[in-house]
Amino acid sequence: MPLVTTNVAAQALGIPRRTLARLWKSGVIAPDSVTAGGHARWDVDTLRRSLAANPELVVLTVEQCVAVSEALADDDARQAEVMLYAARYPRATFSVDEGFTEAELRWVERIRALGEALCRVTKPRYQLDPVAAYFWQQVRDHLAARIEAGEFDRWLPNRELLALEYGVSVRTVDRAIRELAGKGLVVSFPSKGTALA
Repeated sequence: MPLVTTNVAAQALGIPRRTLARLWKSGVIAPDSVTAGGHARWDVDTLRRSLAANPELVVLTVEQCVAVSEALADDDARQAEVMLYAARYPRATFSVDEGFTEAELRWVERIRALGEALCRVTKPRYQLDPVAAYFWQQVRDHLAARIEAGEFDRWLPNRELLALEYGVSVRTVDRAIRELAGKGLVVSFPSKGTALA
């Protein structure tokens, strides 16, 4: 798995970038490497394991934070309490026999579903055939099909995120995007990203 920036690692985990940066700066977790400029580089799977191995640490995804905030905004302290407890103890069992209501069990199910990004091991979203063609050609063709299908609104995801989705290096994605730009499907803007043409 390639090493990615703090932004991409946080996106892959579904947590705020600031949370990941604070955990690093406070010494709770350490990146796999640090560039000469002081920027962290992370292996997403190693990071997931590090977060899971620290039982005192509770990290919520952005979606989990929103769900708890909505419960608190609705003045439903019990819902927020159950959701936070389920997020804090992801392996705990919840059942009617233990005194939880059906509604509370639905809250537990919801908060756990929202936290799946933290728990699952990163596997490429799209499988490439190692013998069919070069990986950059397969990525190019698949991205072109996704563009034609209207999957992207205005911008492509950044190259590091696409590399994670396809399980290839950033250079492979970069080559595929250059080919798409040559065909007139996308336009690359330095420091901004890649827009659909």
